[in-house]
Amino acid sequence: MNMYKCPKCNAEFELGTKFCQNCGCNLEKEFIETPTCPKCGKNFPTGTKFCSEDGSKLVSPDKLIPRCVKCGKEYIDGTKFCPEDGGQILAEANRNFSIKNENDFVNKTNDTVADIADNIGYQFATAVKQWHGFVIGWAIIALIINVVTFLRTLSTLNYIIEGFKYIEHWGTMDYIRILAWICPAIIIYGIVKLLRREKSGFTLLVIAAVVAFACNIYFGLIAPAVFGLLSIGIWYAVLQIKKNGITAWSTLE
Repeated sequence: MNMYKCPKCNAEFELGTKFCQNCGCNLEKEFIETPTCPKCGKNFPTGTKFCSEDGSKLVSPDKLIPRCVKCGKEYIDGTKFCPEDGGQILAEANRNFSIKNENDFVNKTNDTVADIADNIGYQFATAVKQWHGFVIGWAIIALIINVVTFLRTLSTLNYIIEGFKYIEHWGTMDYIRILAWICPAIIIYGIVKLLRREKSGFTLLVIAAVVAFACNIYFGLIAPAVFGLLSIGIWYAVLQIKKNGITAWSTLE
C-alpha cells in the first residue's frame, strides 16, 4: 500500500487514515483519494489540493454525484427534483444553501477566506519549488520595499480625502499625490500575482512603471523616470533565471 506524508509533521501514514497519530492533522481532509475538480471534472493524484487548470479546490468524486438534498438518493439521469419528496437534485460540491442566520454567513465567509489563503499558499509554495532562490528573494525584497513605500504615502491619504471636498480647485500636484499612492499598491498586487505564477502580475508592473515614468517626466525627474522603465527590464531579466533548466518566466500562467 502506498504511504503518504503528513503535511504538518511529515509522519508517514496509509491512505484511509483519518488523523495523523503524531500531530493530529485531519488527513482525511488533506488527502482526498482521486480528487476531482468541480469545474472541469479533471482527476488528480491523491494529495493534490487545487486544479492546475482553473485553480478550483478539489473535492472527493462522491461529492460530484447528484443527490436529493432531502433524502440523499442518487440521480444520474438529469432529474432536477426528487420524485419521492420533491427535494432538489444537486451535487454536494455545487450546493448553495440559503444563509439561515448571521453565524452561517460568518462560517461560510471564514471557509471562503481559508480556501483563498490555501490557494495563495499553494501557488506560492509551487513558485518556491520551481523558481531559483534569487528570483524568490528579489520578489520578496521588492514586495517589502513597496509595502513600506505604500505605508509612507498613507500619510497623504487624509489630505487626499479632504481634497475631494474642493475638487474644483485641484491642481496637478494633487493628482500626482493620488498616483504616488496608487502606484505602490499596483506594484504590490502585481508582485503577489507573480508569486502566484500569474503573468498578469508582470502586466501590472509595466502599467505602474509607465504611470511613474509619466509623472517623473512631467516634473523633469529624468533619472527616476529612466530607472522606472529599466526596472521592468530588470524584472524580466530576473524572471529569465533558470532552475533545473526552466525559467521562472516560462512557469507563469
